[in-house]
Amino acid sequence: GAFWMARPMAFLSRHTRLTPAVLMLFLASAPLWPIRALIGWLFSTKRLFSWLRTAPQEVIAEKFIIMDAYMPTKEVANLVEKIRREVPISTPLWLCPVAGSSTPQLLSPHGHRSELFINVGIYGRVCDTQGVEYTKKLESQIAEGGGRKMLYSQNFYTEEEFWGKAGSKWRETMPQESEYRSVRRKYKAEGTFLDLFSKVCEEARIKEEGTMVSRLGRFIARMML
Repeated sequence: GAFWMARPMAFLSRHTRLTPAVLMLFLASAPLWPIRALIGWLFSTKRLFSWLRTAPQEVIAEKFIIMDAYMPTKEVANLVEKIRREVPISTPLWLCPVAGSSTPQLLSPHGHRSELFINVGIYGRVCDTQGVEYTKKLESQIAEGGGRKMLYSQNFYTEEEFWGKAGSKWRETMPQESEYRSVRRKYKAEGTFLDLFSKVCEEARIKEEGTMVSRLGRFIARMML
């Protein structure tokens, strides 16, 4: 899967840190059938996603950049340049054209404009554990360029940013809270279901008190990943 690409990275790249996971991935994808037969089964898609779900989300955020950004075509070059200049990942970027919507779609990543979008997929490891900071910078660049993220990944927007209250560029791009609340009232979701910001943004999550077991789990995950 794209989250776990190791072969495309230059082995001696300044962006590659030799952790147990990276070493195993290089070996598992090497063109040597005895090695692949020995450890390749460890890296099935099902098993990799199982490990990803098991790892502490805090560590995933530190170590990985995982997002899909739907950008107007005229802003794609600026985003790609920023990524390559400021974000220390060496994995390829995914670029895929997506038609905009002729009718507004409140929460769709490509439903706020009718023009052509390019889905810029950004998946890779960072070796300096500054993944949260890089993600925040990219979220800002995406919104100010008229684009939106898909919300499946970790999101670090503030509530003002998420509802487009952080400035004119954000207001033109992000969902409008008043419209969203109106839809929730219409379908009697208030008081029954979490609102979208609370559901998908890290700022709204309750921070759990660290126990010895959780701290040990994070330590091991940081060493492995």
